[in-house]
Amino acid sequence: MVLACSDCNRGTNGKFAKLLDIKLLERLHTRNEYLIGSHHPLRETLMLQTGKK
Repeated sequence: MVLACSDCNRGTNGKFAKLLDIKLLERLHTRNEYLIGSHHPLRETLMLQTGKK
């Protein structure tokens, strides 16, 4: 699952190789940090994907 702004997520005409808005990146980081600190089933996957131990 990846956060994307509405402009970037408009189907084939809207998905380009560009960075997300910084606010969306911050939301993704906050969500991942919360899940890594919890006992959520996604915890182990996020830790592997982000290099956290």
